[in-house]
Amino acid sequence: MSRMVCFKFHMRAGLPARSFRNYFVGEDMEDRAIYSSSAAVQIRPETLKPATEWEVPTPDEVSELIRLTGLTHGGVSELLGLKPQANKSGAGSRTVRRWVAGDVAIPYAPWALLAYVAGFGAIWEKS
Repeated sequence: MSRMVCFKFHMRAGLPARSFRNYFVGEDMEDRAIYSSSAAVQIRPETLKPATEWEVPTPDEVSELIRLTGLTHGGVSELLGLKPQANKSGAGSRTVRRWVAGDVAIPYAPWALLAYVAGFGAIWEKS
C-alpha cells in the first residue's frame, strides 16, 4: 500500500494526523508507547504476531488497542464494516463493546486491522 493510499485511508477513518506522521516517520513498534496513561495496560507481543502464532488478547488489551487507534467504538465498527442489529442504532458498536467487555473474543482479522491502524504495522506478515 502506498503512503498516499494509507494517508487517505487514515484520514477517512478519522485517525489523528499525529498517528499517521509517527507511523511513516519511522517510530518503531519497540519505541511506541503501549502503556495506557491511566491503567498501565501492556499489549503482549504474542498478540502482535501472524495468525498461526497469535494469542487471543485480553479485554484490557482490546480496549488499549482501540485507545491507541484514536477511534470510538462506533468508529471502530465503521472501519471494520460491522453492521447494526436489525432496527437498532449503534452501527455495530455492540460487537465492539462485547470484545471490550470480554463477552466474546475478538477475531484475528479485526485485531490485525486495528493493530495496523494503531501503528503496529502489518502483524499478519512474517518477520
